[in-house]
Amino acid sequence: MPGTLTAFLCLGLTLSLRTPIHTGSLPNPVLRAEPGSVVANGSQVTIICEGTPDARDYYLYQIGNQGSLQRLTPMKPGNIAKFLIPIIQWSHAGRYLCFYHKPPRRSKKSNTLELVVTGYLLPKPLLSSLTSVVVTSGEIMTFQCASWERYNGFVLTKEDEKFSRLQDSQYINSTKQFQALFHTGPVTISHTGIFRCYGYKNSTYMWSNPSDSLEIHIAGQFRDTPTLSVLPGSRMSSGEDVTLVCQSSHRRSGFVLSKEGTAHSLLYLRSVLQDKLYQAKFFMRNVTFTHGGTYKCYSSEDLLPHMLSYPSNAVELVVSGSSEDPDFLSEEPIPTFGLERCLKVLFGIAVAFLLLLLFLSLLLLRCKLQEKRRKMARRETTSVQLLAEAVEPVTMDRGPQKSSISAAAIHEKKKKPV
Repeated sequence: MPGTLTAFLCLGLTLSLRTPIHTGSLPNPVLRAEPGSVVANGSQVTIICEGTPDARDYYLYQIGNQGSLQRLTPMKPGNIAKFLIPIIQWSHAGRYLCFYHKPPRRSKKSNTLELVVTGYLLPKPLLSSLTSVVVTSGEIMTFQCASWERYNGFVLTKEDEKFSRLQDSQYINSTKQFQALFHTGPVTISHTGIFRCYGYKNSTYMWSNPSDSLEIHIAGQFRDTPTLSVLPGSRMSSGEDVTLVCQSSHRRSGFVLSKEGTAHSLLYLRSVLQDKLYQAKFFMRNVTFTHGGTYKCYSSEDLLPHMLSYPSNAVELVVSGSSEDPDFLSEEPIPTFGLERCLKVLFGIAVAFLLLLLFLSLLLLRCKLQEKRRKMARRETTSVQLLAEAVEPVTMDRGPQKSSISAAAIHEKKKKPV
């Protein structure tokens, strides 16, 4: 354990494991980590050693790391001591033990805590089920964890961390990948849930980034058996649309649709009451040959999301024609709240864009009207100036002309004899 951990806890006392202290019948301490023992690199974790009330001192050390013994100050009433690691690093990965001292006795060692740091290696492996993501009680499941990265081994974990297994990797020449197979069973309800896998190289406590999650469901947990039908029919040409309808007379919160021979996630839809039957409609648009295959559906409950009913009757879709890639399955109603939220956000953005466009249009129209008014005003000013220039010379010429005529008339009168 690095020296920085001492600074975090203001620990100044080092105690040798060889110090002779009498042991008695003190309860064994329990060592655990919160929020868990599998921690992403750079995150925070707290190691907790739980003993008995009135314990004076607690001690924590990392197995295989000499000089890592640390003294922990217990919290009142003295049965718990906490060790905070604010930013976990690769050097923190490993196995830990703790014990406590209640004079004149010292407790035995705790259980071993295996602290794993993930994100050490960037390429995440690929996790798939070679059997199916829907299993039945008593069945044997097979998980495959694979990667093009040369990992020494792989780890399969379950979300609640009650299930974790390590397996050495094997190189498969046909796929050019390193992989490990995990056989699990006979399957019970405890085997359902969300699974991920990791790769590791030199240390089994330093893992890669996690694979994408894989959800496992168990069938036959509800008494009803839904029915599956196809509209307009199970035989179609490429490019046509088809609807798979799953129905049940029992009240269920939703239905799932699965395709045999694929390890993809199930399609889920909430149920709708119609004609006294609970049902869900799964739409496929512009089908191609890859949509062909055998389908089944199951009913489900929100409170028990990984438990399903007995399977429906199998329906085989036969598609003739093009070999183009299919459009993705579309569903009705919208299956997830995430999609609804996304649509609401897009709708809000569209409304805001239209309002902005309307505002800019009004602003542009106003500018054009103002420009038009300015042009009209300039034209009127120019017309008045031209008219004034045209009228002014005529007025000045007539003045002298009248004066000259009057002077000539007076001169003629003076020439006539009296």
